Amino acid sequence: MKRMNNLTTRLLLVILPVVVGVLVLFAAQCKNLYRSMTEEEISKQWQLQVDHSAQQITSLLSEINRMGLYISSNTAMNTNLTKATLRPEKFTRQECFSLFRDVIAPLFSLANNANRYYYTLQATDLNNEYPAKLLEELTGYKVEYYYYGDENALMMEMSSGEANYDLVQVEAPQFQTLLGKNAIKDMRKAVDKYPEILENLYEPVVAYASTEDGGFYSIVDSNDATYGVGLNYRSDIFAEHGYEEPATIQEFHDLLVKIKEDTGLIPFTGNSAYEDIIGSAFGLTYNLVLGEDGKVTSYLYQPGMKEYLAWMRDAYAEGLIDPEYPVNTSVTITEKMGSGKAVITRGGHWTTLPWVTALQESGDEDAYFKSIIPLEDANGTRHIACSNGVGVMFVMPRAVSDERAEYVMGMVNERLKYDTYWTFNIGITGTHHTIDEDGIPHPIFPAFTDGFTYADKFQIGRNKDAHPIAWMARVQKSQCQWDTFYDINYKASAYPLEGNPLAFASFPAYAEYNTALTKKCNDYFMQVIAGAEDLDATYDDFVKEWEEEGGLELLEGAQEWLDANPEMAQYGMQSYSPYAKIFGYDIK
Repeated sequence: MKRMNNLTTRLLLVILPVVVGVLVLFAAQCKNLYRSMTEEEISKQWQLQVDHSAQQITSLLSEINRMGLYISSNTAMNTNLTKATLRPEKFTRQECFSLFRDVIAPLFSLANNANRYYYTLQATDLNNEYPAKLLEELTGYKVEYYYYGDENALMMEMSSGEANYDLVQVEAPQFQTLLGKNAIKDMRKAVDKYPEILENLYEPVVAYASTEDGGFYSIVDSNDATYGVGLNYRSDIFAEHGYEEPATIQEFHDLLVKIKEDTGLIPFTGNSAYEDIIGSAFGLTYNLVLGEDGKVTSYLYQPGMKEYLAWMRDAYAEGLIDPEYPVNTSVTITEKMGSGKAVITRGGHWTTLPWVTALQESGDEDAYFKSIIPLEDANGTRHIACSNGVGVMFVMPRAVSDERAEYVMGMVNERLKYDTYWTFNIGITGTHHTIDEDGIPHPIFPAFTDGFTYADKFQIGRNKDAHPIAWMARVQKSQCQWDTFYDINYKASAYPLEGNPLAFASFPAYAEYNTALTKKCNDYFMQVIAGAEDLDATYDDFVKEWEEEGGLELLEGAQEWLDANPEMAQYGMQSYSPYAKIFGYDIK
């Protein structure tokens, strides 16, 4: 393959000569703010020392995690020195110091200097991670991993037909755009050489990547039907005051009133304009649903939407919802939960550990979290949305030769084999994890985190049988994470999950309009909640604007897709993994 020096400036990649037989893979997508490290920078570490409180470190680490960085934190025994290792894959040395100067320092300026923290920033290069070396041994294929930081530049490069990579990781909207521009290669001939590839992938994502003329354009990471997000609440505060989990919207309202009166804390914080856990009480789930006539409709047309907005508006006016709800960020939410200022917020198994750590370090030794699942509507039904759908996708530039494509698919085939997939994701039984009597793997520390923290970054497609079980070890990287995951899924499994017939939908109007229309809805909803818009006086006009700005085209496109793809629609209402057996899910 050609040298790629011409890409250095525009894509900001680590550019090296590519030798025949060495695969080049875009292993992860960076935000446009960041750029990849050079080889020289990768070998360096930077350190900075700051003083701040436990709550602020928790808030900061959570926010940086959301920015796409990887963080670990531990407290040195018998000292007040906590070491937090930030592993930013896309920062230069100067950018690291800029981050501290412009982001961290201002946050810490309000600190009480209760604790002294020591930071080590270390670049992470997937080429040096253990799974990369393990995969080379297991499969016989050597893969080189690069990052891109400019999505627009990438799309231009791909569209030009000159991108010199074998596989590129993209999101679903990018896939649709590239497919429409004929910028990616039909991998059907290469995949047909390895029929095990399609056998090991989930059926719906194989169909998603296929075209009517028999083409096959992507290896897709699928998301199976599990339930992951609820309203996380302080279980220790509930126990102290004898509160019970609410089932109805009235019980939830009464609970918030009691929390406000009894504790003086913020009963409910967040920043979601559409909070589906509460929306369930009004019959709401997804933004596009099937109406009683079986036709696609928007949640804007459901009577429950105005009822939901009215309830949120009134609760906000009563002081039951954080007064900063409309302007909260993930930083402020995390700070409020980690400092004990708020009791309930939206979250999942990935959110609670930083809060618990900060609370316990500050003296709340019993602080912990459990979850409230979607509330019952007037008929006693909980509208529990499930998470199945399309994840990241791996496409091949159009210029890749047929011979090369076959070689690359050979690598993919080896990674997707059950034993290989299991091993590079969670390691060896007895060394990196144990397996209990129910067949669920549990990590062995520190061997698991030392070797497999970033193992999920090496997935190219997901083995439909190995992934759901192997992932159970990955969700146990901390006891708190596992407890949150199990609590919320155990509760949700007692009720039917509502499948989404459009989970695997792909049509032009969605790519063109959905993002802008979603933002429009969120902006309007938040204005109503804050009392800045009169719901009764403006709602109909808002819906009309939504229709005129692409809403009707979105509904029309969704209906056409649904009519043309009944089997794909059915996939969105089924579970193909052992999760259904583990938790007893019933999907309708």
